[in-house]
Amino acid sequence: MAYVVAILVALALLIGFIVLTVYERARGARFFEAYRASLDAQAERLAFIAEHVDFPAFLRDSSRELAAYAMHEIVNGTLITVRALERLLTRAVRYLRVRRPAPPPARPENRSSFVGALSDFKSDLRNNTPASVKREQIVG
Repeated sequence: MAYVVAILVALALLIGFIVLTVYERARGARFFEAYRASLDAQAERLAFIAEHVDFPAFLRDSSRELAAYAMHEIVNGTLITVRALERLLTRAVRYLRVRRPAPPPARPENRSSFVGALSDFKSDLRNNTPASVKREQIVG
């Protein structure tokens, strides 16, 4: 049934075309003359292009441009991803550095009694300041 409909549609279009051309010749004017003239000019231009363009070279250049554009977009997306990861890792490192106190400095084993007494005196002074006492009361 679909074949019959397709054949009838094609036949109706052919008969309509023939009737239209006969009517236009008898009348001496064309329907939609400006539109059809521009359509004819575009068809002539396309025919000229099809005759004179080197399609293999055109396709080669077009494929190179497309490949360059695709690579540019891929690299740009990768760069954006790397920068996002870099920001994330920078924040994580900053958070970890702020949260963890620095380890106490290692005391050398070979120190004189004078240096040891002086170091102990300094740490006692540092720990007995009013600010450190308040901190111990708040924390403790």
